[in-house]
Formats: sequence, C-alpha cells, structure tokens
Amino acid sequence: MSYKLGLLLSTVFLMAVFLMGADLTLLNATFQQVDGIAMVVAHRISMDGGLQEATVEYVKSQGATFTAITNGAPAIGDTYTFAVERAYTPLILKKSPIDVRVTRSCVVGFYRPDY
Repeated sequence: MSYKLGLLLSTVFLMAVFLMGADLTLLNATFQQVDGIAMVVAHRISMDGGLQEATVEYVKSQGATFTAITNGAPAIGDTYTFAVERAYTPLILKKSPIDVRVTRSCVVGFYRPDY
C-alpha cells in the first residue's frame, strides 16, 4: 500500500520537474526568436541608413515591440541602440508573463556600398 502512495507523490514531483524543464526550454526558444528579430532589425537599419517604418512593422508582425534607446535621428556612421521585446507566458515558473528583451546596437550605413 505504501508503494502506491510513494508512486503517486513521485509522479506529482516528476510532473513539476518536467513542466519546469519545458518552461526553461520554451523561454530559451523565445529568447532565440527575439534575438533573431533583433539581428534582422540591426541589419535593416544598417542597410537603410536609418530606422524605416517598414522595419518597425516587421517587428510588430513578429509579435514583438520595438523600443529606440538612441535619441534623435542618427546620421551615417553613428551607433544606433534599440531593444526588441516579447512577452512569454510561462507554464509553471510564474503566474504573470515574463518579458524577454534583447538590446542591440548597430552602425548606421555600415552595409551601404555607396557611402
């Protein structure tokens, strides 16, 4: 009889460990997606010579938010700093959503061959 109780309790603890592992894996996958979006945005800003509305729309279409950290419009050769953020709703880690934020910098006009 006691082995049934032990099996039941260990199953509950094992499920909690599996859910925690799944949460960490999904959180890592969300971070990788946001990092990929940020790399695309940095490349687009460098190619376009500045921030374009199409780049912000791309970030919104991916389910993330764009935040400019650098104030004003940067000139060619300036460093532009920005952040891309997406919310992740965890399974067991926390009751409220976790904001996954990636901050990147790029050189404006770096990939442009005509400058």
